[in-house]
Amino acid sequence: MCIRDSFYIYGIVYMSARITVNVCSSMLQFYLVNVLQVAKEDVQKETPLELGLIPICMYSSSVLTSIFLTRICTFLGNKKYTYTLGLVFVLGAAGSLMVLTPEYKNLVYLSALALGFGQSTCLNTALNFISDVIGLRGTSGAFVFGAYSFTDKFSNGIILYLAMASDLFKNKDEMFLRVITAVIPASAAVLGWALVLAGSHGARALERKKCEERNSIRRG
Repeated sequence: MCIRDSFYIYGIVYMSARITVNVCSSMLQFYLVNVLQVAKEDVQKETPLELGLIPICMYSSSVLTSIFLTRICTFLGNKKYTYTLGLVFVLGAAGSLMVLTPEYKNLVYLSALALGFGQSTCLNTALNFISDVIGLRGTSGAFVFGAYSFTDKFSNGIILYLAMASDLFKNKDEMFLRVITAVIPASAAVLGWALVLAGSHGARALERKKCEERNSIRRG
């Protein structure tokens, strides 16, 4: 895998991680109100406490995960495994968001904690991959961060625009809100994971090729 390949592969990994975080965070309030009906009874009186507590649980979990992520990565021994761990939590949380009903809405707190852990793990691991790319490209660090930031904002903007412009969103369709809040972010995380595996495989193949070349030179 050449430097250019790394630039594109890990750029999409980062973009996917940002979609996982931003799309879910942006749509979560609509999900809570219209799917779990958190604010159905008190919406005309005052904002229900749950609409603040649930995001706080998710963000608190995310911050705590960021603090201990270095230890987690060291324990697992490979960034690929760290990203995989985050993916497992994202998929678990997304699955729960797809099936939760208003009768069991309090379980969403557990989903929020798992989602915060998974999102933070995937995003911070993606940022570590960006650091690897910058290490390869040296003086082009500003360009790399700028390019990745542009693609992440553009992709998130397109997804959220299309979602909110849809008639299904305007009609507060329950299944549509579940898909946008859970399935789209989870699918983005799976895409990032697949590219992480592809990038790791390519890096190993390149390293083996270099070792073979060095050995052939020595024998020659």
